Amino acid sequence: RSKFLYKLTSVFFNLKRAIHKNMKILSIAMIRVSQRVLLEYRIYDEDNHILLDNEIIKNRISMDDICDILDIVFVQYSDIHFIGISMPGIVNDGHLMLKKEGFDNTDVVGILSNKYNKTFILCNDVNSIAVGYYATQNNYSSFSFLFQPKNAFSGVGSIFKGQLIQGRKNIAGEVQYLPFYLEEDALSKTRTPEGTLEIVGKTAVSIIGILAPEALVFACQFITDKEELINEVEKYIPKEYIPDIIKIDNLQEYNLLGTMILCVQS
Repeated sequence: RSKFLYKLTSVFFNLKRAIHKNMKILSIAMIRVSQRVLLEYRIYDEDNHILLDNEIIKNRISMDDICDILDIVFVQYSDIHFIGISMPGIVNDGHLMLKKEGFDNTDVVGILSNKYNKTFILCNDVNSIAVGYYATQNNYSSFSFLFQPKNAFSGVGSIFKGQLIQGRKNIAGEVQYLPFYLEEDALSKTRTPEGTLEIVGKTAVSIIGILAPEALVFACQFITDKEELINEVEKYIPKEYIPDIIKIDNLQEYNLLGTMILCVQS
C-alpha cells in the first residue's frame, strides 16, 4: 500500500494544473462495497505528502458520519479550509440526489459550509475515480471507467482529451437511465455473476457505441477476469471496435486522489 501511495503522489505532483501551494486539502471519499459503505479520508499537504490517512466502514451513507470526520480532523488540523467530498449519487451544484439514502436534492455543500465556515466541493464517486486513474497513467487521454457494485446500478465516469465529461446537470454517466435497465429489471440481475456480466457487457457496448474511448476501465467483484467481459462485449460489437479493457480493484486510492484534484481545480 505504501509503495502504491508513493506512486500516486509522485505522479500527481508533476501535474501543473493540480498544484495547490500554501493550502492543505482534506479529501473524503466514500463508495458502496456490497451492502456497506467504505469511507476513507486523507489530508494532503502543500507538496502532496499525506499527513493523515484513515478509513471507516458504515452500513449507510449519512451526513452525521461526514460531520464526525470533520469534527475529528479539525481539532488537529484547524488550518484546513478546502475539503473535497466524493459520494455516490447524482451531484449537481453542491446538491446530492440519492433517495435510497435519504438525500433528495440535499444541499450538502450549503449545509457543511454554513456549519464549518470552510470551502467544500462535492463530486460523484465514479467521476473522482476516473480523474484519479487518469492522473496516474500516461497511456490514454480519453477513457471511460465503469463501476458495477453488487445489487446496485452501474456508474460511469468518462475522460475525453483530459477533460471530465459531466454534462447538463452532471447526469453524464448515469447509465441507470439506459432503456435496457428499465425493460429487463437489470437491478435484480446484478445479484448474480451471470446477470452482472450481461448488464456490464451491454453497458460497455453502449459506452463504446457513443463515446468510442481509447480504453474501458472497469471494477466489478463478480467479474474476476477481463477476458470474461471482452467475450461478452464481442457478442454485440465487432472485435476491431473494442477498446483496451482494463480491470482495477483498488478504487479508494483513485477515489481519494481524484477528489483532491477536483477540489484543486474548483
